[in-house]
Amino acid sequence: MFYTSGLPFNLAKNPHYHRAFTFATTHNIPGYLPPGYNKLRTTLLQQEKNNVEKLLQPIKATWQEKGLTIVCDVKDKFFIVNLIKEVIDEVGHQNVEQIIIDNATNCKGAGKIIESMYPHIYWTPCVVHALNLALNNICSAKQFDGNEETYDLCH
Repeated sequence: MFYTSGLPFNLAKNPHYHRAFTFATTHNIPGYLPPGYNKLRTTLLQQEKNNVEKLLQPIKATWQEKGLTIVCDVKDKFFIVNLIKEVIDEVGHQNVEQIIIDNATNCKGAGKIIESMYPHIYWTPCVVHALNLALNNICSAKQFDGNEETYDLCH
């Protein structure tokens, strides 16, 4: 099934996958047929979407009171702007205070465009990305000779 359908191997880690096969191997279910292609991609998918929306309602209800932060990581500046704008429109610009994305040139550009479109929303570079870049620079082999001195200066 995994090989013939191109299923991701991570499916084997899914507890629902394990429960379904455990149940199927320990119970006799005469006449049961699993849902077909069309039912999976239409009716059942819509039911699951509705279920997820219902589960998200308590979280969405806090957006106006608490605000929210949008985090994304994509390649093209204009794609980033369109993606973030779509999310901002969905949640309401009045509920967004900040967007966090990498501080690469394209991300900075997208952040500045969003800030100009929505003056109350500010762009912040991702701290984890900045730390990762700094650590990669400090720990790179070409910088090895100076690392001990840098370490001593920091402590």
